[in-house]
Amino acid sequence: MNTKNIYPIIILIIMVVFSSCSDEQNTKIEKKAKPGKYTVGINLDLESTNTKAANSNGFDKEFEADAIYLQSINAITDGGIQIPIYNLNCADGSTCKGFKYQIEVDEEGDCIITPYNGEGDLMSNNIKFRAHETLYFSSVEGKYWEHTFVAQNNDSKVYERNPVVNKEIYRSSADYSINDLTQLGGDLTFVRLCSAFDAHGIFTDMPADAPVDQDFTLTREDFEKIMGSSVDNWYMKIYIGPVFTGKFNMVTAETAEKEYGFYATHGDAYQQFSQAQTFNNVEHIVQGWGYKTSTLEPLIAPFDARSSSDRQRLSIYIFVKHWTGGEDGPDDAWTRSDAGAKYVQITENFSDTRPLEYNYRYKLGAAMDIYDLRDAFHITGDEPLTRGIDENSAPQEMFIKHSKLSIEKY
Repeated sequence: MNTKNIYPIIILIIMVVFSSCSDEQNTKIEKKAKPGKYTVGINLDLESTNTKAANSNGFDKEFEADAIYLQSINAITDGGIQIPIYNLNCADGSTCKGFKYQIEVDEEGDCIITPYNGEGDLMSNNIKFRAHETLYFSSVEGKYWEHTFVAQNNDSKVYERNPVVNKEIYRSSADYSINDLTQLGGDLTFVRLCSAFDAHGIFTDMPADAPVDQDFTLTREDFEKIMGSSVDNWYMKIYIGPVFTGKFNMVTAETAEKEYGFYATHGDAYQQFSQAQTFNNVEHIVQGWGYKTSTLEPLIAPFDARSSSDRQRLSIYIFVKHWTGGEDGPDDAWTRSDAGAKYVQITENFSDTRPLEYNYRYKLGAAMDIYDLRDAFHITGDEPLTRGIDENSAPQEMFIKHSKLSIEKY
């Protein structure tokens, strides 16, 4: 046998096989949609949520957006097209939310997409996408979700909850070619790129030697006896962060900014103390006085969920002020100033085993001992307030010896 002739033949066969595989891969990637006119109906399906959501104000599978946008990732085509969302008949006969579009493909593989309205009629608006564009569906128009910060607090940006901006945002769980868009139909899965946050800060009578499962409570009368003034003269606000961003990339699901920021409760203004109870009331009840965000109006926002010690560190700053200026109460300038305030920082380090994730509702805050608040403001026993605090001074950190941190994830 002449091995000199065999080796070149083997090499040639290998080259032909690999060339064939490469051609098949390229054919798959570069495959064009067949020319023609297609009508596609989509039922919206949201990723599954935590089982505790139903009875804990967590996320459900309801799609809240009124419209969806079909947009290009590689931006051969500028902009995208808005497609209205309405009720459709599902395969099982039930009613579900979805949308419908017509896609017309030409000989070059380019396409024109025209949405249908809720009455089943083609709309007047349409868009042309080129053959090799990669597309995705999003509840946000354009590549970025954006929020404008309202203040610069030292090195951090501070944002205020805006119900128009801070709402659920969704993205299709996959990207699509023109050919894919001709073959879609039935359920299309979307993912939430946000979570919801509630916060509270509560002062109660919390003895250091109390059992872990003990309930804690504090009446108005006891509060005023300990603090030497009316509950109505005490004010609080809360910051949550700094994991939040003002510019979020809907394509990559990452922040588009290098700086992270905080959200401030209630427009970054101090709110009068009220009677409140911690979110966690399963093992024990902690009732006292402070501030608690409304469970009907949680903060909904995107954040950078990539695994990193910096990005997975969430802090709560609880600021407290005491009004001593008379029965008429403070003006707006006083409630928006941190002069004379005391604060406490509570930090939770999330990790790969307990990550800060999208599609959850986080209820977090702290119950703190009322006597630590008394000591921070230099109040002694039943005597009236001892003026040991300069109301024009910068905020100072409080030392809280006894507290219970509460972090619930639904």
